[in-house]
Amino acid sequence: MNINQIEYFLAIVRTKSFSGAAYDLFISQSSISKQIKALEDELNISLFNRSSTQRTLTPAGNIFYKYAKATYEQHQEMLLELDQLKKQMSSTLRLGNLPVTPMYKTFNIGADLALFQKNCQESPINFDIFEDTQNAIIKELYNHNADFGLVRLEKIPEPNDFDQLLISHDRMVVVVNKTHPLAKVKELSLKKLSNYPIFLLSKETELRTPIIEAFAAQGLSINIQGESPRPKIIQGMITESNVTGLLPYNVVDLHSFSDLVIIPLKEEITSKLVAVRLKEAKHHELAQEFWNFICELHTVKNLQNTSTLEPSPMSKKKKM
Repeated sequence: MNINQIEYFLAIVRTKSFSGAAYDLFISQSSISKQIKALEDELNISLFNRSSTQRTLTPAGNIFYKYAKATYEQHQEMLLELDQLKKQMSSTLRLGNLPVTPMYKTFNIGADLALFQKNCQESPINFDIFEDTQNAIIKELYNHNADFGLVRLEKIPEPNDFDQLLISHDRMVVVVNKTHPLAKVKELSLKKLSNYPIFLLSKETELRTPIIEAFAAQGLSINIQGESPRPKIIQGMITESNVTGLLPYNVVDLHSFSDLVIIPLKEEITSKLVAVRLKEAKHHELAQEFWNFICELHTVKNLQNTSTLEPSPMSKKKKM
């Protein structure tokens, strides 16, 4: 039994003839007859009296009619609701991002979305932005529950599954306050840094692991004093204490935390933040427009901003 057979049955009841139903539905009378015969064979009972020109229902047909009518109406309601959902989805952009991304100096996803909305004056856009771990964002992309994700390139299990746009080429730097013993050094090695307590971004930012791996590669231990997914919390702690921090250069906010000093690392620890979308997904028109928009907006910018470090005002005298 299928929904077409139910529709044909109801059309015959309405028009009281196979020919009238065929006319209303723009199909041949033989096609309707075959479908109704197949339905009756499946149910093993006759639904119509065929002894007169007008087709009337048998007792079984009357019972079937009650349920067929309800089933067809529910089917139509379902299609309508799904159509409304598709229209809503076609005007919605869903984007997943890591906790650290809102803190970037060189990238503001909110500003990008606002500018895109300004350029799309035809209709309002629904923005659904969620914050989660990289694994969760990737899963949402594979499940077609998100249009885009802001993730770490080196942590994508199957990078060839995704279109990629470089957002930030991150380079880790040491951050201390101006009274810290290391505040005046020009460059710092991991070996020297291992002697100091360190604040790190927590694992959900996907920046903790490469730091620990860099220390381990040199046979060094790391004295983790604390961790947080929020760069501003770490910078506030550093401002008020003699701990050190390891942060991406692009999230260090010297404007808000003027007592901080940035010290480059001798050994580079880098990571690439990328915007991604699933290649195999059928992207709706709005999602495609937004992808084209951010590609045009950021490609040139990111070639110019590859984490070039500005010299710290307190780091010009000697090297350790």
